[in-house]
Amino acid sequence: MLSIYLFTGTLAAVALPRMPPYAVPDSAVPAQDRFAAALRAAGGRAPDLSGLRLLLAPSLLSEPFLKDGPFGRLDYFGAVLDWAAARGAVTQVAPVDTEASVAVNAPAVAAAIRASPQPVCVLSHSRGGIDTLQALLDLTPAEQARVACWIAVQAPFQGTPIADYLAADPDRNAMTGAVLRWLDGDASLTAELSSTVRQPALTARDDAIAALTRRVPVLAVATRMHPPGAPWRVSILEPLRQIFAVNGVDSDGVVPTASAVLPHARYVILDGIDHRDFAFADYGGWNHAQPAPDLPRMMAALIAVVGPQTP
Repeated sequence: MLSIYLFTGTLAAVALPRMPPYAVPDSAVPAQDRFAAALRAAGGRAPDLSGLRLLLAPSLLSEPFLKDGPFGRLDYFGAVLDWAAARGAVTQVAPVDTEASVAVNAPAVAAAIRASPQPVCVLSHSRGGIDTLQALLDLTPAEQARVACWIAVQAPFQGTPIADYLAADPDRNAMTGAVLRWLDGDASLTAELSSTVRQPALTARDDAIAALTRRVPVLAVATRMHPPGAPWRVSILEPLRQIFAVNGVDSDGVVPTASAVLPHARYVILDGIDHRDFAFADYGGWNHAQPAPDLPRMMAALIAVVGPQTP
């Protein structure tokens, strides 16, 4: 996440190369109406999450912003974890290294699922969704059955043009790799999040993903920062959103909206939300031109739509 902010100014000053097509997979199942109904009903009795473990699979370079990190005052996903704990869930952040590769992090997510005494509902954010997808595919069918649900927020399942831009040029790729290595990370991470890697990977594993979504309730949460007719919003990611839009791509300023939809899974598209908003809801990241959404109510609706299953 920190790297996204560092590169925002540079990317805003240049035209990104021609973007690949991003389309919602035909196999994905829209749940917009179901979400709208759940959102209307979420003002009533709060959901009881006792007996569940909410496992957060965090995004790229997010460790400093977790509650115990050096910038913990930003409390990455803290509002969501506190909400779930107040409703009886055991909450845990997956023991991943957020600047490491999928090959390192996916086993860590899978191990946390296997070790949990409670059924696990995974909440992933951004690249954490890529780690989670691989982790769940690596589980046996019996282990997958222990996963009560997976809510994948803003995951670049089809990749992101930002990674394409950084990986396409040797100098930019070398600079990004140097930063990641300085952070004890993996220099290949940028390529892992590019469309040239992610889109073929989805195609190659389509049957396995279909089988996974039959065993595990999955909800993909895609966001669109600037829906048609909406006022210009105050966001550090607005320049990136505009570059994406010039290329005909709706986005949250980092991930194309369609990229965040997993094949064969249920999905919702939330408007007016940028790539930071779920993570830093308590820090004022929401669109200041509009009233702040009721995040607990929204989470209650998402939980209702995904319908956690317990053994």
